[in-house]
Amino acid sequence: MSVIALRALNESVNFDHELFNGLFQKLPEREAEKILLQTLENISITLSAIQESYFSEEREGLVHALCALRNFSNRVGFTKLARVAADAQLVYETGNNTALAAVIHRLLRVGDQSLQRIWDVDFNHY
Repeated sequence: MSVIALRALNESVNFDHELFNGLFQKLPEREAEKILLQTLENISITLSAIQESYFSEEREGLVHALCALRNFSNRVGFTKLARVAADAQLVYETGNNTALAAVIHRLLRVGDQSLQRIWDVDFNHY
């Protein structure tokens, strides 16, 4: 009998540091923080909506949530998350359910890792 070891799936997540820097340079610190925190909350809520829409097979809600996630991700410089959301939209349009399952799971993984990694950013640098 063989033993199969499962690896934890971790992907590097990317941030657009110039966009981040611009947000904190253009706006007063409190306002930039408020926008950042509100957008992070929106990303978290939207990821939950994507998961729920996908598993309940509510396809219209899924498409709407994927579009919203792209917009929120681009707003705060989560470049990889925005790209994977775009990939999910493209795969959805092909009708390939197996590929959609894979991309949705990747999207949820990248979203979770992006939200975790944001707390590692040194905001004093901005």
